[in-house]
Amino acid sequence: MTNIEKILRKHENERTLSEQIELIDHKYQEKKKLFYEEFLLLSLVYDNVYFIYHQTEYQIDSGLPDITSLFIIEYDDKLNKKSTKEEKYCSVFELFNEVRISGKTIKEVWDEVVF
Repeated sequence: MTNIEKILRKHENERTLSEQIELIDHKYQEKKKLFYEEFLLLSLVYDNVYFIYHQTEYQIDSGLPDITSLFIIEYDDKLNKKSTKEEKYCSVFELFNEVRISGKTIKEVWDEVVF
């Protein structure tokens, strides 16, 4: 039995935070849809996560102290890279509060996000 299977056998209220994160990471690695809150948690725990919205990849990199970068990579219809842009924020929280995609917050576009 894998560790994921062991964790899933536990009642949700009995799981530790690290077990919850492990389950969320497992979903993320399998490119399954995450809830917005799950992705926010992963963004706080891991140095590098990403999502895709309308042929644009958004990579969140928080590997440096006091700097959280958002790399925005646009692709054309044939999935060739068109452009790359970087924005810097003081924290993951600032990034999630400040970033606008098509005039909306990440949370507002979340239903259309893929991995």
